[in-house]
Amino acid sequence: MKVISKDFYRMPSNVMHFVIAPIFLFVYVLVVDPYHVSEFLSYGGSSYTLNLTFVTIITIAVLSITRMLLFILRRLLRMTWAVYFMWCLGELVFVALFQSLYMALALGGDLPFFNVLTECFRSLSLPMGYPYLVLALFIHIHYLKHRDEELPDERSLIRFYDEYKKLRLIIAQEAVLYIKSEQNYVYIHYLDNGHPKTYNLRSSMRALEDTLSRHGMVRCHRSFFVNPDHIRLVRKDSSGYAIAELDTPGLENVLISKTYYSAVSKFL
Repeated sequence: MKVISKDFYRMPSNVMHFVIAPIFLFVYVLVVDPYHVSEFLSYGGSSYTLNLTFVTIITIAVLSITRMLLFILRRLLRMTWAVYFMWCLGELVFVALFQSLYMALALGGDLPFFNVLTECFRSLSLPMGYPYLVLALFIHIHYLKHRDEELPDERSLIRFYDEYKKLRLIIAQEAVLYIKSEQNYVYIHYLDNGHPKTYNLRSSMRALEDTLSRHGMVRCHRSFFVNPDHIRLVRKDSSGYAIAELDTPGLENVLISKTYYSAVSKFL
């Protein structure tokens, strides 16, 4: 499935979600009163206004945490439409859970917790799917209108020449994952529309070293260069050798030798 635009988990998008969605919830409950939720919020003589205010504050708090977590994990997740949908659904479930914890306390245990949770999800959390849908459409339309402006700058393009000085491949710096050398070839692993691909080039690491270093690639082994922006984590294998796991599933681990470990660690 196609990977979504990075606009969906950049900071402006996250801020819009934990600001607009709770405001929509507050206004929606006041105006529409879905499933007569006002009776639930004022059950047993509870203060309707106070409960609605606290429910909204709880929603802001939960969404701010989950959206900050999405921003932090943006390099670890391969965010397809399905993954993003499940993340948003999970947010609504967490919102309902914390709303119900508050309401259970506010109602003094007069209603079974499962009933409170069901009512919070149905009347207070699920309606936020409307602003989620509108924001998703807005972000996607914004991406479609501005994607031409996001084409890589000419200076960020890496040009790969073979041993005869013939240009064989031009690729954006951020799309390169790693480069591996074997005998008389180098294997360039890169992303094309979110999918990993490999290009075999008849050349050597020595011939490419200056070009790769100039474009932010880091040598991590005599047979490997890696793009530090795609490193998910660095760990040691069962033999005690350091390896880098990348943020794209299905790729081999990139070896890190002791000679180059400090150079790689500066970027982590």
